[in-house]
Parts: sequence; C-alpha cells; structure tokens
Amino acid sequence: MLKMSGATPVGGMAFLLDEEIVLVRVSEGWRYVQLGPVVPLPAPTPPTPSTTSTTETPVSPSLEVDSLVNGKDGPVQGYPHMLRLAALNTPYTGGLRGIRGVDYSCYRQARQAGLKGTFRAFLTYRTQNLDSIVRYSDQELPVVNTKGEVLFNSWRDIFSGAGGLFFQKPRIFSFDGRDILHDPAW
Repeated sequence: MLKMSGATPVGGMAFLLDEEIVLVRVSEGWRYVQLGPVVPLPAPTPPTPSTTSTTETPVSPSLEVDSLVNGKDGPVQGYPHMLRLAALNTPYTGGLRGIRGVDYSCYRQARQAGLKGTFRAFLTYRTQNLDSIVRYSDQELPVVNTKGEVLFNSWRDIFSGAGGLFFQKPRIFSFDGRDILHDPAW
C-alpha cells in the first residue's frame, strides 16, 4: 500500500486483508477509518424434515469452487452462464479516457488472454451506476474469477445491502493471471 501512496489520489480508500482495517488517503498520508461493531452472520438453519411425499426437482449444481471449471471459451461444467470478474494487468490512477476507454482496455486485455465474452469496467461514473453494467436478465448469474472460483452467488448479491460479503477469501486475478490481492505490483 505504501508503494502506491504517491499514485493513490486523496480520498482513495484501502482495505488491508491481514488486519481487516480500512484507511483513507489524505494529503498528509493515510488515516484509519473507525469501524463499528461486528455484525455477526446468521447461523445457517438446517432444513426441516418433510413428511409429505413430493417429486424431486432437478437441482442445479452447487456454487462450490470445485463445481465450476472456467475454460477459455467459458465454463465447461456447472452453470452454463456466469459473470467473470477480472482486473486489468496493471493498476491505473486515471487517464484511461473515461468509462469507454477503460471498457476498451478490458476488451483488449481479455482478447489477449484468449477470453471470450464482454468485459466491462467495474467503475461508477456520473452517467453509470455499478449495478447497471450487467443486463437485468443476467443479474442472478453467479460472479466468478477467471479461474472459475465463486466470488458472489449472484450479481445482485453484491448490491443487496448486505455489504457484498465474500463467503471465502476472494482471489481476483488480472487478465494475465496474477492474484491482485497478493501481487506486489498491486
């Protein structure tokens, strides 16, 4: 984080995974953001046994990491459609010519990586809300990284008001395959 301090604009935020703290960039350096108390996650409730006989309906594959294999042309098994989240190959501080410029960078780097499909910038702008960059009909699809590991059960889960919680430690990869949360360039 300190390596990127000069490139991080005032008002930029950082979350340190190891310490689980939030910092905001100010003109003199970084300031800690005080967080409130932890809101515990609800305990999963076991299913209640049923005494009535029902016909079994086909069950969709689980959204476990092992059930998703994401090939160059898309997922091979599990859900036939999903949303893939990837980072650009290097961090930028701006100067990408607006949302269209960043979308074009996503397109170019996805093609260079051999990935098909539409990749759009995960950015908000005065003319674009984050929740609107995915078609309404696709917002129930799971969000996975480029290795097929589930990040969110659906696009809507990110914006449901529950804080976009990760169910496991997330791994977000750049188009060239680097884990951006652990790569020193990030």
